Parts: sequence; C-alpha cells; structure tokens
Amino acid sequence: MTGPQVAPMVAIAVILAITGVASFIFGHLIGDKRRFTLINGYTEEKMLEPDRFARWMRICYYIMGLVLLASAALIVLTRAVVAVVLVSTILVAGILIVMTVGARRYYRI
Repeated sequence: MTGPQVAPMVAIAVILAITGVASFIFGHLIGDKRRFTLINGYTEEKMLEPDRFARWMRICYYIMGLVLLASAALIVLTRAVVAVVLVSTILVAGILIVMTVGARRYYRI
C-alpha cells in the first residue's frame, strides 16, 4: 500500500491510540486522584464505597486503554482495519457495559 491508501489506515490507528491514552489518563485521574467529577453527575457524597469505586473505574479504564492501543498497533501491523475496528468496538462496548453495571454496586442512585 502506498500514499493515499495508507493515510486512512494511519488516521484510524492514530485516533484509536489517542483514545487509548485518554482512557489511561481518565483511569488515573478517577482511580488515583479521585476526580469523580469527570464522570457526569457522580459525586462522592452518593458513593457507598469511594475507594472501591475508584479502583473499579481505574481497572476498567486501563483495560479499555489497552484494548484501544492494541487495536491501533494491530491496524498498523496487519492492515486489517475493518476486522480490528469491529472487534475493538465489540470489546469496548462490553467493557463499558461491565463498567456501568459494576459501578452501580458502589454508587447510590
């Protein structure tokens, strides 16, 4: 592949990598720095177990970041853009579902 054919693939990989790094940053800020305000509407006053909530969110965001960074690397290495994006989308959706369901254990609605 050359020039115009490679540009969209690289752009997708860069977007996935940036999103993966952002996920690590969110995981650090929420999990280690307790910046719960980054999650829309969440306040520490409504948390049943703030420490466990923070740890849960950090783990979920880190896993999501790994999936996104691995997806970016796989796109560059294999050039299988459609397959990698499809699988990573399914994995990230699953992580978000698990994150949301798990967070409800530590948060009073």
